[in-house]
Amino acid sequence: MVNNAVFQSYLPIEQATVNDFHQHFNVNVLGPVLTIQASLKLFGDKGGNIINISSGASKYPLPAASLYSATKATLDAITISLSKELGAKNVRINSILPGATETEGAASAGVTPGSEYEKMFVANRPLGRRGQPEDIAKAVVFQHYIATEHRPDYCRMLSIASDAHNHEETPNFAKSIENKALYGKYNLPF
Repeated sequence: MVNNAVFQSYLPIEQATVNDFHQHFNVNVLGPVLTIQASLKLFGDKGGNIINISSGASKYPLPAASLYSATKATLDAITISLSKELGAKNVRINSILPGATETEGAASAGVTPGSEYEKMFVANRPLGRRGQPEDIAKAVVFQHYIATEHRPDYCRMLSIASDAHNHEETPNFAKSIENKALYGKYNLPF
């Protein structure tokens, strides 16, 4: 199961309303918790695999994005806690922390081609562009493979940080997997 819903808006904390707070926390925290609870019922005794899509903003909060950053840090804490709680039930819970990605949600929050936010994000990216949803999808496939096929007995909590803040950029992620010195030999579908 992949938790991928997100709400984000950029506003100074002085302008944040109670409604803004609840929109962020209801979608980005309560939504994943309720989805995880429902998934656990479906997994039953056989266990399962949960991947939470977090954000690089959980580790590197952005100006005017304190609510969004706080929700993603909360999701990271939930992921770590549940990896310990659910491991004995054969449920693997992992996370991906993408950086700035070109999505409908980002566009609705004002991160559009040529905007000041996009310029800020791109200025810190080695490839000079924002990530694409396909970049995250490749990380999901890799993480699912590692957690279910390669080391299901061991991989209970794996976070892939794909932001560009001193981490590898998402688009290079699939190529890095080919580096046998780092990851060994995997037969991945991309």
